[in-house]
Amino acid sequence: MALYRKIAPPIWNDAKFRELSLYGKLIFFNLITHPNQTSLGAMRATIPGLACELGMDLEAYRVAFEVALKLGLIEYDEKATCVYIPNFVRYQSAESPNTIKAWAKQVEWIPECHLKTRAIAGLEAYAQGLTEAFQVAFRVAFGDAWRAGYPESVNSEQGVLKPPPTEGAAAPAAVDPIFGHGLSLLKAKGCTEKSARSFLGLMRKNHGDALVVEAIGKAELEDISDLIPWLRKYMESKPKISAPRRPAHEDFSAREYGQGGKL
Repeated sequence: MALYRKIAPPIWNDAKFRELSLYGKLIFFNLITHPNQTSLGAMRATIPGLACELGMDLEAYRVAFEVALKLGLIEYDEKATCVYIPNFVRYQSAESPNTIKAWAKQVEWIPECHLKTRAIAGLEAYAQGLTEAFQVAFRVAFGDAWRAGYPESVNSEQGVLKPPPTEGAAAPAAVDPIFGHGLSLLKAKGCTEKSARSFLGLMRKNHGDALVVEAIGKAELEDISDLIPWLRKYMESKPKISAPRRPAHEDFSAREYGQGGKL
């Protein structure tokens, strides 16, 4: 397990976090920094055990814990004794592809359950927002073996589980990370659709799909507020790519990111 964990100071501005009581905030910080917490954001734990560690009344702990569950800040499988923090890996910042491989070694410490699959799918979605080297590191470390043994199929675009499609059902359409996810991100930051499309089209033309996708992913991970100037500066700091654009039919759906409350 990592000796140090990162907690973003803007956590105090997060609407969901502010809804937690003092006990709830203590519980959330305890789960992030717990000695048994893996780098995937999931660990083996029981509510009575966690309450005992903090010296809290069990019923008071349960009440505060339930609020965090309802807000989506944490998830819990009581039968498997597994606690999962959905957005944990987004704030731990893998420094190199080797970090992804090191995190993979901690998977055995997570109880076998759907939350373990959620944690691995969340790491896959995180790696997809980084460079190709990180994506390769994830594939080398995990392959597809982690998907086996579960009745549900893993939707790695969002890091969640979905029932398998019914026989004969059409496959979901691929999501374009630039005019799909990127457009939604810009609009969420206050841009009009027209200006967002114009900007993304120009950046795609000047810098190529790969760099634009990389910039969008990094901007979201860092929660950039003044998005267009930041994206422009980031891409202009990189050498222009002369390679042809990716074919339109290529599946970029894995560029979508995980759900859950912000840390």
